[in-house]
Amino acid sequence: MSESSETAFGGRRAIPPNTSNAAENDPPTVELQGLVPRGFNPQDYLNVMNVHLFKERWDSNKVDHHTDKYSNNQLIVRRGQSFYIQIDFNRPYDPRRDFFRVEYVIGRYPQENKGTYVPVPVVSELQSGKWGAKVVMKEDRSVRLSVQSSPDCIVGKFRMYVAVWTPYGVIRTARNPATDTYILFNPWCEEDAVYLDNEKEREEYVLNDIGVIFYGDFNDIKSRSWSYGQFEEGILDTCLYVMDRANMDLSGRGNPIKVSRVGSAMINAKDDEGVIAGSWDNVYAYGVPPSAWTGSVDILLEYKSSQKPVRYGQCWVFAGVFNTFLRCLGIPARVVTNYFSAHDNDANLQLDIFLEEDGNVNSKLTKDSVWNYHCWNEAWMTRPDLPVGFGGWQVVDSTPQENSDGMYRCGPASVQAIKHGHVCFQFDAPFVFAEVNSDLVYITAKKDGTHVVETLDTTHIGKLIVTKEIGGDGIKDITDTYKFQEGKLLQSHKDLSARVTVRVTVTVKCVPEKAWPFSAFESQEEERLALETALMYGAKKARNTEGVLKSRSDVHMNFEVENAVLGRDFKVIITFRNNGSTRYTVAAYLSGNISFYTGVSKAEFKNETFNVTLEPLSFKREEVLIGAGEYMGQLLEQAFLHFFVTARVNETRDVLAKQKSIVLTVPKVIIKVRGAQVVGSDMVVMVEFTNPLKETLRNVWIRLDGPGVTKPLRRMFREIRPNATVQWEELCRPWVSGPRKLIASLTSDSLRHVYGELDLQIQRRPSM
Repeated sequence: MSESSETAFGGRRAIPPNTSNAAENDPPTVELQGLVPRGFNPQDYLNVMNVHLFKERWDSNKVDHHTDKYSNNQLIVRRGQSFYIQIDFNRPYDPRRDFFRVEYVIGRYPQENKGTYVPVPVVSELQSGKWGAKVVMKEDRSVRLSVQSSPDCIVGKFRMYVAVWTPYGVIRTARNPATDTYILFNPWCEEDAVYLDNEKEREEYVLNDIGVIFYGDFNDIKSRSWSYGQFEEGILDTCLYVMDRANMDLSGRGNPIKVSRVGSAMINAKDDEGVIAGSWDNVYAYGVPPSAWTGSVDILLEYKSSQKPVRYGQCWVFAGVFNTFLRCLGIPARVVTNYFSAHDNDANLQLDIFLEEDGNVNSKLTKDSVWNYHCWNEAWMTRPDLPVGFGGWQVVDSTPQENSDGMYRCGPASVQAIKHGHVCFQFDAPFVFAEVNSDLVYITAKKDGTHVVETLDTTHIGKLIVTKEIGGDGIKDITDTYKFQEGKLLQSHKDLSARVTVRVTVTVKCVPEKAWPFSAFESQEEERLALETALMYGAKKARNTEGVLKSRSDVHMNFEVENAVLGRDFKVIITFRNNGSTRYTVAAYLSGNISFYTGVSKAEFKNETFNVTLEPLSFKREEVLIGAGEYMGQLLEQAFLHFFVTARVNETRDVLAKQKSIVLTVPKVIIKVRGAQVVGSDMVVMVEFTNPLKETLRNVWIRLDGPGVTKPLRRMFREIRPNATVQWEELCRPWVSGPRKLIASLTSDSLRHVYGELDLQIQRRPSM
């Protein structure tokens, strides 16, 4: 079945690389061998008249393989599981003298040893783990076969042929696109590398086409629905096209490790003309602001049709589209959000925040950043390339942050390996470990060029890691799958030398050991050991921070931000507490910045200095008013404000530092429906928005999406005046029953990240 090549390709390979699922090379319909009699007529032998694949949505092939939701007329099955086909011959089939087999071919240069040409023999009994076809019914001129694919075969779109043996060679059916067969990963098959043994998890992580992505701030968690749409028309072909664009060899497309790694590179367009072009500078000319997208379908279909990267995306968009890619191919996947996610540029497991001597942040020296949140994906698979125990959930991240093996990609990295600090295991485990378990180190840059470590925050990074709960829209805390829990007491009294010295034991200096609950001490020891292990496996040695937490005064500082609504004034309240018997004076500095959700500041809109006198055993509150006029003219994509407060105790020279980000509360889009919520019946959807701001919104785009209810739609409004209301109605006809959801977004020149959603229960069409 392989095509010979006239070119030697440097003497290294006989045929070109087979990297395109779409490319074809049809095998001959007649392959004769040796001398053939002059009167030979292929029609005198067994001939195939028709092939039936039972590929309607209600047929057992699609129902049993959980592929009945795909809007695709071809046969779609999952590997390692049998399916049925029927072959009609020109005469009754006689197994004593008639020999035939089914052939599956993928790509232009098929080879049996590469798995791109699969001859399926007719056998008496199917064998587990192997290709085979068993005759289950013979009726007149028809034969029904139970065909079983290998649980590790290539995932993609195969061309199907039936080959009949004659004394003089092979007669093969002609190319027929109607018999093309998609084969996907199979989480229901125990022998498949993506096998997941819990049915509710399979329904959530493979079959659910609507998800929830969490964003915002640790203290103000927000959520938005996302239409994955993995079953929508054209999406499966687009996912295969993405791998073609990556020039991924077809022989590797049965390995979920390779598929997810290629996907993490191709979903972003940083270096390979992938699906989405990222933009974090708040300028979205000639494209769509990331906050405007309601799902993956529009993005993927536009990429397939234009063959160019779609503008623009940020981390939750990359994660949403990547989730569609994985679930569409059959790999269980979920979107994960990490609050206070570190971007450690020098891989030393700590983020260095440099301060001027007056307490202000030195932006030139501070290269590391803390994202208010960061979204990535987890994909479920075995890891035969790693020691036993490191399979299961794997971090895969398509947001372009750092280069990995020459491309902007990340993972798959074992979550279990990250938790235990085994960052030596591929792929990109050190980077992910730093995202969830770094230290914040505050360093004063002296005018004489020296650097002094002032204070350390060991619990700020990876504060909370969440995903959508199974079967609902609520939040599921999965922090303990990434890191060992730290007790509250332990969080503030750690032996920090464990960060830079590899040893197994942990010493707690500040409090007698008998004062610690055993479980808390055990968690501390496990968490320390994980960090020591990570350092041992090659992470750069951290800055020496031993003794940093030995404060020379009894002054503590914290601050809170009042509920902040877009367009209104609010207050920042700083609290100082003196737990000692000495009187202290404190010089404090507050800086308010417009920031990207990545933690990078755009501009400072507020700075204020003040002095505080603290009597023994007392506390004081300082209030700083933030006026709407100070921040409204400079807001970015997600309405993030970042506040940084530093204070120096004059008597001891101790430096106190705290930072927090807030998300301004924004208005919502309202969705209403009229009419029966029934499959095939007309239903009117109304989208409504009222502008609560004192300024006119211009160039307003509203998008509407709902898998199984409506195709993605959009409408533009030139302007919406203050307190004015706009309405938009669309006629929809649902085609999928069960729980559904309508999702809307609004974006304008000055207001973005405005969402709305409505849960629906679509009924089946009444039987006549």
